[in-house]
Amino acid sequence: MSNGFKVTIGNLAITDPDFEEIVEDQDFDGTYAGNGSTSIPLYISHNSTSSITGCGLFMQAYTGADYSGVNGPTEDYNDILAWGDAYNAGGEEGGFQIDQDNDEVFESTIYTGNGTLAVPISLTAGANPGIIAADEEVHIDVRIFVPASETSARNLYIDFGLKYTYTS
Repeated sequence: MSNGFKVTIGNLAITDPDFEEIVEDQDFDGTYAGNGSTSIPLYISHNSTSSITGCGLFMQAYTGADYSGVNGPTEDYNDILAWGDAYNAGGEEGGFQIDQDNDEVFESTIYTGNGTLAVPISLTAGANPGIIAADEEVHIDVRIFVPASETSARNLYIDFGLKYTYTS
């Protein structure tokens, strides 16, 4: 696969469109430099009686035991983060991207200081930004965009998650 990429997301603590908890890794279809992957729709809900607040989305190095990439989980994470850093600085498009309002426009890109576990991207989807009510389901889409200048085909692995606060 010339300039081809496959990205695997592990440890998703959210549900797929069939409302089944995702317990296995999710793969973006292979994509090529200068292109975005097929987006993966994610639906976030919970079964508590109170709202969860302070909801934020983040990416981190892959923690699964079945890594089969080339450079290691930390390097994969750093590569995708660097793609987002370059795009955020006005460079070519690239990185882990999030569409929070289901309009096929990926308005959030993860980069250093934005979308990490320490500094998650605030969840704006839903009726009240940053909050998921007890009876609410929030829909977001995620994808990987590989910069056109990327020349090294490989499989990349990352974890993606939701950080939140819950008070019973």
